Amino acid sequence: MSRLVLPLVFASLILGSCSGGGSGGGGGGGGATALGSLGLATVDLGESATFTAVTSLRWATDDTLISTLTSGCPTATAGPDDDSSGTADWLHVDFDCTITDENLTLLGNIFLGENHDPAFFFDHVPVDYLADVGVSDQDTMSWAMSGQGLLEVTGVNGTCTLQVGVQIAEFPALNKVVFFVTSTIGDFPVASGIQIQVFSNAIFTLPADDSSDIPSGYVDTYMWHIGGTSPFATFECQMLDDGTFHFELFNANDGLVARGLIDLAQGDEDEIIFQ
Repeated sequence: MSRLVLPLVFASLILGSCSGGGSGGGGGGGGATALGSLGLATVDLGESATFTAVTSLRWATDDTLISTLTSGCPTATAGPDDDSSGTADWLHVDFDCTITDENLTLLGNIFLGENHDPAFFFDHVPVDYLADVGVSDQDTMSWAMSGQGLLEVTGVNGTCTLQVGVQIAEFPALNKVVFFVTSTIGDFPVASGIQIQVFSNAIFTLPADDSSDIPSGYVDTYMWHIGGTSPFATFECQMLDDGTFHFELFNANDGLVARGLIDLAQGDEDEIIFQ
């Protein structure tokens, strides 16, 4: 994975919003009943999981998937490397495409620019998230990038708007490239016909030496009713070494509602396996 591809992978990683359609699968009625206690259907969990870097993470596990998913999605224009840092000074990523196997269309763009002062990265990534992936604000980075974007995303339940902020940095002594993203959907459509707000923080790493394309890290997602004063559900996902993901879903009182695995090797109907 080249230094140019890393930002491309991350841009794709965070754009799986509102897709996933029939994701639900194993575990039977117990999982669906548990979700129903929160006013959610299994399809909502599938779509939320896709948004918070589940189906999208499949795009980051193989260098070739970026160009072969569909022609022209995404397209990217990279700037020069005037400071010889090993990464482009800026990167503009455009999305105008349909991913048919995920019932997903994307329209919008993300702009990433290299930080003149790499330490700017630490101003935007909480230290507890860094600690989760074995990094501290005392570690030295060789380069860092920041970016933001706005996309219109259409899935099986409707259309929503995705706002995203991106922070990337490479830590050579740790052999890690760290990615942190904050994402917001203010109009996320769920199966019941209502809309909710969805906020997520994701952090993950890839080896700087390109020894693996499987990301390691965590995604925290918070679901709010429109006008609510606190989240009614929290969805936590951990990326596992075998390419699967462990998730836990909590209610407003931090009570465990459901847990299980997400296996991207399965079809859409069986990706989510309740335990």
